[in-house]
Amino acid sequence: MTEPLHNFLISFWTESSHDFAFLQDELTPLERVELTRVVNQGELIDLINSRIPQLLVVDELFESELNELLSNQQLDKINKIVMTTGMNTVEPNRKGTVPILPLTELIFFIRTLQAAQRLSIGSNLTSNSLYTILVDYVKDLIFFKDTQKRYVMINRSFSSHYGLQMVEILGKNDYELFSDDINTISEESDNYVLNSHQSITFETSYFLDSRMVHIETIKTPVISDNERIIGIVGISRDITAKRVQEDKLRRNALLLNQSELLTNSGSFEIKQGNRHIQCSEQFRKMMDLDINAPISIEELYEKIHKADREIFKEKLKDTLNNGRRNRIDHRIYNLTTSSFTPCQTILNIDTRGKSPILFGTMLDMSEIRQNQQAILDAQENERKTLAANLHDGLIQKLVAANMYISSLEEGKHDHEKLTIAKELINSSIEETRSITRNLSLRNIENLGLKNAVLEVIESYPMETEITYHFDFEEKDINPELSTTIYRIFQETIANIMKYAHASSIDLLIKFMNNHIHYRITDDGIGFTAADEINGNGLKNIRQRVAHCHGNFDLQTSNNQGTTISIKLPII
Repeated sequence: MTEPLHNFLISFWTESSHDFAFLQDELTPLERVELTRVVNQGELIDLINSRIPQLLVVDELFESELNELLSNQQLDKINKIVMTTGMNTVEPNRKGTVPILPLTELIFFIRTLQAAQRLSIGSNLTSNSLYTILVDYVKDLIFFKDTQKRYVMINRSFSSHYGLQMVEILGKNDYELFSDDINTISEESDNYVLNSHQSITFETSYFLDSRMVHIETIKTPVISDNERIIGIVGISRDITAKRVQEDKLRRNALLLNQSELLTNSGSFEIKQGNRHIQCSEQFRKMMDLDINAPISIEELYEKIHKADREIFKEKLKDTLNNGRRNRIDHRIYNLTTSSFTPCQTILNIDTRGKSPILFGTMLDMSEIRQNQQAILDAQENERKTLAANLHDGLIQKLVAANMYISSLEEGKHDHEKLTIAKELINSSIEETRSITRNLSLRNIENLGLKNAVLEVIESYPMETEITYHFDFEEKDINPELSTTIYRIFQETIANIMKYAHASSIDLLIKFMNNHIHYRITDDGIGFTAADEINGNGLKNIRQRVAHCHGNFDLQTSNNQGTTISIKLPII
């Protein structure tokens, strides 16, 4: 059995039987609105103790007595609307504890509340009126202001949000209650509503109890039958949690985008049973896909090289169906370059929700593959150089020395041949040492980085002028870092000699702010970005710098020389 609907009880504190009769006549046509009259404080308190009215209307003659009751908080139980009434005029600059409203406008206000009562009946809300629910239980902040921008009504959520009692708020404006970051935008929005007769929606951010609060507010004018604005109704919603979550998602998206740019990768997700995928902007760029259009799984498959497509499908289905993590090496078609790009995709699945979600990260392996190839090419070139040096110099000298020694074994004691054989052997020993120095780092360990670099400089032709400046202590650089600097120098000086056609080279190795600053400059022909991409030497240097967590900077252009600047941290 449902509870009966309660009447909307209005209590009018007045000595004027004429005003009471006028209000009663106006409210008689309204359904479920009950009006009672009290003439003094005692009757009012008795009424409140027996039956709490939703609306207390007080004649302006009793305002001082009402203020006394409010200050003693004897009306806390009402916690609804309290307003005073006069005749048909209101003093514009009047200030009081509660607002004053002409009796005719009060009637319109009550009719508005009664319309809410009818809505509650139509919604089968049996135990409480819609108005009571709005005032007492809705979490949104609800308020009503008069045309002087003073608060006439607030609900419990409004009072609780700002930590103020109703008696502290009613009859006051924003400037008397709140800080500038709240009242400035509230004043502007109130003026807009009152002047334009239009609603307005806006957001406010301010500090409340040492935390940032974000509020979304809609204000609407309340217009009487004669087209006169009698106040402003506002509803504010605390959207702090929403904004915090949005900011977190935005930061995560920025971090993901930056991470993907740095690693040349893209990410995507697929919900089980869904034929479309969600993906990052970087993934769309990698796959040459429309930046906004939805993407189907079939479109993803079409981008995979035919030879890799079936394996890709199998691994993706295996992850979705069996929850296994998979790693796939494959190729994707790049429309821009009309070529296939080597990629590696890692598949994972999240089964915590109602539907499993597959997460994929696709990494462009082009640079990694190029670096790997550069290492292989460098190793192969070193082997070829070593083989050529052994064949063209060392082996031939040893063969010749062997021939001379063989002739001596036949009994032909020729002092000249013996001398030549010794010279050939000594020369071979020296050449072996030279080759060994290039392959081994013993000369760094024995000579130190400065002398090892100088030894390389002295081995180059005198027609190329090489100046150098060293400003560091050997003891400040560990062997691993010395090795890296030495190998970088070998690589850079060899590149300059082979390709730059430079007449002068300037080298700087300097200790600076816990870093070793390595800079080498030549006045040669320079090169273009395409030359850099195709060259293995610079790739090797970049790799060595990255391995030491250093910084690499290159400045060059055609016929403008080249400067390579590297900073390597010592600790």
